[in-house]
Amino acid sequence: MSGTGILQRQRAGRAVVAATVVAMGVAMTGVALTNSFPTHDAETTIGPSPAGPAQDLPRTDIGWSPLTALTLVDPRDHGAIAGDGVDDSNALQAAIDHLGASGGLVYFPDGQLFEIHHSLRLAQDHVKLWSPSGNGGVAQLDGPEAGQHAILCDETDGCGFFGLRMEAEASRRLDSLLDHQITLDGAVNSEILGNDISGSAATGIFVFGGSENTRIVGNYVHHTWADGIHFTDGSRQAHVWRNVMYNEAPTLGDDGIACVTYGDAPRCRDMEWWDNLVLGNGQGRGLAVVGGERIHIHNNFVSHTAAAGILVASESSYHTSSSSEILIERNVVYGAGQTVSHPG
Repeated sequence: MSGTGILQRQRAGRAVVAATVVAMGVAMTGVALTNSFPTHDAETTIGPSPAGPAQDLPRTDIGWSPLTALTLVDPRDHGAIAGDGVDDSNALQAAIDHLGASGGLVYFPDGQLFEIHHSLRLAQDHVKLWSPSGNGGVAQLDGPEAGQHAILCDETDGCGFFGLRMEAEASRRLDSLLDHQITLDGAVNSEILGNDISGSAATGIFVFGGSENTRIVGNYVHHTWADGIHFTDGSRQAHVWRNVMYNEAPTLGDDGIACVTYGDAPRCRDMEWWDNLVLGNGQGRGLAVVGGERIHIHNNFVSHTAAAGILVASESSYHTSSSSEILIERNVVYGAGQTVSHPG
């Protein structure tokens, strides 16, 4: 797909999202990079406070503050040039690695999309990828069957994604750990806030390997071949708040938000999903728990999904686990079961 095609697709998707939000009377607010999140004990039970869930969202990365002095790197200083049709993967990896053990910010300038033809790895703690304008980021443009384009937080403490545009051009579904756009593998205290994630060959945001204490807030995840947001393999303690998942049937999109546990792996657990919008998909559910425990799902809006709007189940054909202590309340489901007649 051409750059013009991506732009037209995004504009169409945003128009649908905007119309739906206005119709619901919901104000989707942006996410600012500040240190003003209210705090509470991260070990308390996941769930809304009496003051409401919006007042109950703590910072996760208590070892780092964006208001303190820190190292900032610009990928252009390491050879990245946006818009020249050349792979910037190595330059971006050099910028990330330049931060060293103390971490810091990788700065993505306004309107600058750097091409990546293979995955990037964050291995040191407290590295944040940041576009203050919300209009800088990466484009995965390595052919019509692009994959292996993930930005991977690999057993990190405090990795972050703030305001990035992440665009891909995948034309078929893939399923490896590096085919997603953001992958957390054994990461703790991660924050994924206010990003525009589109066109993934697999999942938009994939949380794996027992990742713990994750905040996924205010993201627009759209035109993905697999799920919008997916937790598995013992991932735990996550807040998923005010995200929009948009996909167009009949081809694109599996589950909007999912927790799935396979075989004897530990169940994903202790999560809250609220105030999210799931708007259409080609083959999945809106919100799905297939092997999870202690998950609170409330105040979400789900429409025009291929299968169930909200599902809690065990699927023997996929060797998935059972679920327990799943609380579902005050959600709106409209137009579910568009193409799939069975419950799942």
